[in-house]
Amino acid sequence: QKSLVADAEITGNEHMNPPWCNATGVLSTTTAYALQVNVAVYIDRQPGATIYYKIGGVTREYTAPIEVVEGGSTLIETWAEQEGFDTSTTTKCRYDVDEAARLSVKPVWQEGEARHIGGFVHDAQAFLVHRGVERLHLSLVPELPDGMIVEEGFRIQYRLQQADAPMGQWRSAATNGSVWLRPGELLSPPTATTRLRMQWRVKEPGYVWTDLQDLQLLLLATRAAAPAMEAKPVQLWDIGDNWVQGPKRNAALRQVHSVTLHPGSASVRLFFAVGTWTHSGFLLEASDDDAASLQSSGLVEKFETVMQS
Repeated sequence: QKSLVADAEITGNEHMNPPWCNATGVLSTTTAYALQVNVAVYIDRQPGATIYYKIGGVTREYTAPIEVVEGGSTLIETWAEQEGFDTSTTTKCRYDVDEAARLSVKPVWQEGEARHIGGFVHDAQAFLVHRGVERLHLSLVPELPDGMIVEEGFRIQYRLQQADAPMGQWRSAATNGSVWLRPGELLSPPTATTRLRMQWRVKEPGYVWTDLQDLQLLLLATRAAAPAMEAKPVQLWDIGDNWVQGPKRNAALRQVHSVTLHPGSASVRLFFAVGTWTHSGFLLEASDDDAASLQSSGLVEKFETVMQS
């Protein structure tokens, strides 16, 4: 037997493929873009289609990538139309954009910590940390202009760099910005005096990360014992001590002396004064307020050399 054959004619419009979105931009987090996002809309195998999109209740014809710069969450609804076809289904694309950072961060030494800081060393562009300090306590405090409130849920991160080594990985600070450093564990091997760079940033919900800020610490390696210093004339003139003005005193002042350290060290720098040296207090002075004030005050000289006539 043969099957029955029936002819059928189906009338009506054809269905269109729905458009789709492709976003490009710099990510602020895994789910949000920094400052702006550009959204291109495409449709497959519909060369004569017209694409429309709607943002916030306003409908426009799509002619070029859509630039979204408004902070927060933005919904883009898009569809396609073409004569002889049913309107495509609507595609919804949502993007989150973080605004420019509004926080600043102030590094603050906790109470009593400034006693561990010897001042600012201009040659190293770093704050001097005394020998034998077991740990340092620093807080990174977010600040806003007057009248503004810091949103809850902000994140503080910091990272460390020892001398010329690569910058370390980001670490999360405590919710109050508290950071503890152990200088003895941060010295470059083999426990040599080390310049340590600390870098930080803060992320407030809905805003991009703050610009990177940093400070540097010069961590002094601990010596087993202070070296002894010996000074003596290169040639013995056998003229003895001469404290009274006269020819013998003038000759004594012209003697050339050598200075020897026991044990020796190639990294030692020798400072000396010819004449009378008077000083009072500390050679370096640190502020108890915060690290920023230390950097602004810098090295404070507390001595002067007086040449004898």
